[in-house]
Amino acid sequence: MGYAVVQELHCGKHCRPRPKERATVIIEGCITMQAAVQEVWDLFQDIPRVARCVPGCEGVTPLGPDSWEATARSKVGPISVALRGNLRIRERRPPKQIGFRFEGKDTRTSSLVRVLVDLGLDPQGPGATSLSYHADVHLSGRLGQMGQGIVRETAAVLLQEFLGCVHRDLLLQTPARQSQPSRAIGPFSFFLQLRILGRLVGAMLLGSARRLLILWRR
Repeated sequence: MGYAVVQELHCGKHCRPRPKERATVIIEGCITMQAAVQEVWDLFQDIPRVARCVPGCEGVTPLGPDSWEATARSKVGPISVALRGNLRIRERRPPKQIGFRFEGKDTRTSSLVRVLVDLGLDPQGPGATSLSYHADVHLSGRLGQMGQGIVRETAAVLLQEFLGCVHRDLLLQTPARQSQPSRAIGPFSFFLQLRILGRLVGAMLLGSARRLLILWRR
């Protein structure tokens, strides 16, 4: 803290704070899957099947027990990244709880991404499961400079799209349930994307106003 004060005294009114290069958000919630606990559990043991539901995932390659190399493309605000990293199951308590960990890097933007996801399965009758989720998302490098709001809402969009895809996958496994309406979260994702766009426009306008103020002071 002392260093920050000294730095401010020396650089005067034109001092610009160094942008933060780390961002951490937590996303958690609960949804109901129209499938028995064992069906949901079995799905999350099939990593290639899970990967098909991860937005932007381009593939997974086995590396060893409970470990895979994963590649994915994504976008946070205006920044597009191509991530390559390691996905592993870090905890397993059948058929109630499973935890995943992904660590990846985008070399173009020097960004690092670490995601910890914990899923809890609770039976809700013979054909339904309550799925609780807790995700810790850690970004560093250029991605870490994005605002907490943009990071949080982008992560929420991706997570909701993933869970909606998982739910549809489970519904398609049993013909008797194919006629049931899926509680996919498409409209919710759409409104979140609108909020992200609004935040981006606001951030751009604020940045332009700050630059004009600095020029005017000069």
